Amino acid sequence: MNPFKKLKEEKKQKIQEINNQIGELRNRIDGLQIRLANLEDSQKNVKENHKWFEVKQKINDKNDVKTQIAEVKQLIIQSQSKIKALERNKKSLNNKKVLTVLGVIVAITVILFTAIGIAVGDDGTDDSQNTTDVIGYVDETTAKESAVTETTTTDEISSTTVKTDPAMVAVAEAENNTQTAQTTKFNSSSSIKKSADTVSTVSKSSVPTYSGSAYVVVNSNNPNFTSSEKKNKTAFENYSSLDSKGRCGVAFANICKQIMPTEKREEIGSVKPSGWQTVKYDCVDGKYLYNRCHLIGYQLAGENANVKNLITGTRYLNVQGMLPFENMVADYVKETGNHVLYRVTPIFVGDELVARGVQIEAYSVEDSGKGICFNVYCFNVQPGVTINYTNGASALDGQTPTTKTTKASTKSTTKATTKSTTKATTKATTKTTTKATTKATTKATTKTTTKATTKATTHTPVSPTSGTVYITDTGDKYHRAGCRFLKESCHEISLEDAIAQHYSACGICKP
Repeated sequence: MNPFKKLKEEKKQKIQEINNQIGELRNRIDGLQIRLANLEDSQKNVKENHKWFEVKQKINDKNDVKTQIAEVKQLIIQSQSKIKALERNKKSLNNKKVLTVLGVIVAITVILFTAIGIAVGDDGTDDSQNTTDVIGYVDETTAKESAVTETTTTDEISSTTVKTDPAMVAVAEAENNTQTAQTTKFNSSSSIKKSADTVSTVSKSSVPTYSGSAYVVVNSNNPNFTSSEKKNKTAFENYSSLDSKGRCGVAFANICKQIMPTEKREEIGSVKPSGWQTVKYDCVDGKYLYNRCHLIGYQLAGENANVKNLITGTRYLNVQGMLPFENMVADYVKETGNHVLYRVTPIFVGDELVARGVQIEAYSVEDSGKGICFNVYCFNVQPGVTINYTNGASALDGQTPTTKTTKASTKSTTKATTKSTTKATTKATTKTTTKATTKATTKATTKTTTKATTKATTHTPVSPTSGTVYITDTGDKYHRAGCRFLKESCHEISLEDAIAQHYSACGICKP
């Protein structure tokens, strides 16, 4: 083949390869933009943790939504920089047309002069070698220029990577080099093992004990998938039917781009999972204790109000326990296009309506677990709150868990007993009154109702008698009548009883 034609074909092929790379990068930027929109939407729902909560739980910043948003933005910037570098490379290749034309002209000129020399026979020497040398020189020059251009482009891309956040270097290497580097970024085993305790197995009869970490590693981080399951590259989703108590079972899917959502999540407030309660605490991020937790996260399978995929889970389980693992799998699938076996098993003990926790197993298929491979148990707890898993009742640590029903019963019992006890309590001392009221209430109500009855006699504050103060349903302070904190709830109690029950004086009304 003519050397010039060969060079032209090679250049055309390089330009086509560059165009393909640019197209892939632009598709990647589109995907990252979607991911960024989802994260920013999640950020609206995940507010800054309270100072108390931050002190109580030390969480790796990588798992924070803000950090993920920063990383995605960094990836977008890197991709855009690479596109610019590739465009410059393509432009330099096009500029080589001028050099090639000049080379052709020089070669033709030399050939003509050589032919003339041979025809005239000036010195009878063979100039064919000279012609070959000139052509060889043109080829060598073009090749060197090509090498310099490619080196410059590579340096530009490398320079872009070096200037970015060091934490993202692994990502850039994964995109520029090999699949091995790519799976290194998502190798979950070492980081998970270092940051959590370990247990050999999880079952209804063997539930791990919470000791401060949002999760523990199970079975040395090895998921319990069969050998045939580990080879499955077919997309699927399986959700167990609810049992007789309305509880969810195992959720199992092969996560891939095919089943991932392309639209924002819909409302799921219509679903009331087993043990559901609506209750708020100041110590909980976002106030609400319980979330409707997806067993298989929405970002992985796009399931909305699927009753077979939603359990009653604490905010802590949802955000600190499950979300980091869901994000890890989602990022891996989006960047590699591989499949990840993903199974979540809620652990219910006996007839309890609220799960003690969930076991999550994951395994990346195409690279035999090199990218994603973990087996963890996440605790359905909330630091600072005691939970009754039988029915979802809850209370701050050190208090008796109550449900909404119990609270309503408490109020009605309080009203019913107020009239019959008011006259008696007026004649008796505060201690005797409290004891009598408590004893009478105990026969008709639960322990929770008894405590509430002891605290409450009326919802409307009146002029207090000597030693009388007021408390609320949820606070730990006692108040004067008319204090602004008594707007939502108000129960009369003796000062002596308030102190005995560890209530402290309000700093506003100063009773």
